[in-house]
Amino acid sequence: MPSLRDLRNNSEKTLVYFINVSHAQFSGSIIYPEYKENGNYETKPNLKPSNKNEKTESATRRKVTVTSVTDGDSIRYFDPLLNKEVTGRFLGINAPEATKTFEKFGPEGTAFLTTLIMGKEIEIESDPNADITDKYGRYLIHAFISGKSIQQILILEGLVRVAYLYGEYNYSDLYFAAEKKAKESGHNIWSIPGYVYKKMVLTWML
Repeated sequence: MPSLRDLRNNSEKTLVYFINVSHAQFSGSIIYPEYKENGNYETKPNLKPSNKNEKTESATRRKVTVTSVTDGDSIRYFDPLLNKEVTGRFLGINAPEATKTFEKFGPEGTAFLTTLIMGKEIEIESDPNADITDKYGRYLIHAFISGKSIQQILILEGLVRVAYLYGEYNYSDLYFAAEKKAKESGHNIWSIPGYVYKKMVLTWML
């Protein structure tokens, strides 16, 4: 097991975190950064491949309709290609819990994502360097709304952190750049000094 010093030195790209803290332990409202609509989010033409194996957008993206939002990083959607409703898990991020347990900013992240995509048509794509589904059967996806990366939006809002990157995934550079901005702005999960690393990462390591 890595030492605390090793963990801190590698905290920028620590892959996973988990925390079991009740929602009642914290108080306060969600902090929204002052982004104008379509102002500071990357749009489709500006999304750059993060690895040489990335396929063209037309070959990988398809439209689906969101039917429910589970939490800040998981959704249900109807996929015409599969002709059924399935569960999707956003690649490259992790949100505070908001289902069986409640963590700081978990319910807020769920509410934000619900407002953003519930009942709407979004685009999804799998990643050539990731599995199609995880061990729970959820489809692992990059997701977009109106050409904007949903992962990037959530990261910029400080409602999720970059996590679970097990290879050279597409858009990983975009996600890390967004997380850097969220940290600098101190929004939501980054508004509490040490919350992400001391509470989330160290709890996962125990």
